[in-house]
Amino acid sequence: MIEGLHFDIPYADFLAHLTSKAKYHAERSIWYKEKVDDLEGSGIEKDMEAYSGGSPLSNLKKKYQEHVQRSEYFTLLADYLVDNETYRLSKSDMVDIELIQRYY
Repeated sequence: MIEGLHFDIPYADFLAHLTSKAKYHAERSIWYKEKVDDLEGSGIEKDMEAYSGGSPLSNLKKKYQEHVQRSEYFTLLADYLVDNETYRLSKSDMVDIELIQRYY
């Protein structure tokens, strides 16, 4: 008897997904880093601290860090998969590795 929802993902598919996500987040981190550098280079970041949604510069730095961390996370997972295994994932696992959205 199978209890709850679980999804079996073959090694090759799992590796391809994790590698793709690591690349995506690495590319996004580069984009955000360029925007941070542009703003810091312009010298106007001090004028931005009074925004009600927070400083645009601080928000960009936060997004940069989030993408760096996600890229490192997906790279670590991909590097330590066991070859030729099948991975049983729960809904929460699939959300964590961005196979599905949190809100669907």
